Amino acid sequence: MAEFLVKAKANLNGKGKEIGDIIVVRPDGWKWGGKEQPPNYVVISIPDISFEDAKEYEKSLYEPRIREIFEDKTGKVVRITENEGIVLKQRKHKFPIEIVNQAKQNLKGRLALTNPGGITNIIEKTKNGN
Repeated sequence: MAEFLVKAKANLNGKGKEIGDIIVVRPDGWKWGGKEQPPNYVVISIPDISFEDAKEYEKSLYEPRIREIFEDKTGKVVRITENEGIVLKQRKHKFPIEIVNQAKQNLKGRLALTNPGGITNIIEKTKNGN
């Protein structure tokens, strides 16, 4: 099982992380701090994903940037990887606002998605959408 710390309150300037964005992932039973609760954050747990697999949802959305392809001293072709691209959005994945709002209504802003396939609630952002 993994627990997701999720943004639950909009920034005043409208920039940065969005409501529903997955901020960080921790293993089941993590001791969250006092500020990691409503109104700013909620914790959503999903039993059908391992912590290791869930870490994938912490990444930013990048636009890959490939510069000139060249060979290093050993003759190996070297490219700039996706991680060295331009950050389009601070987070690549988010939960729907309806799930965030449901978690905000629960005790201490926690929600367990116990239905089979709870991970399917996560939305992958795109360059032009979400």
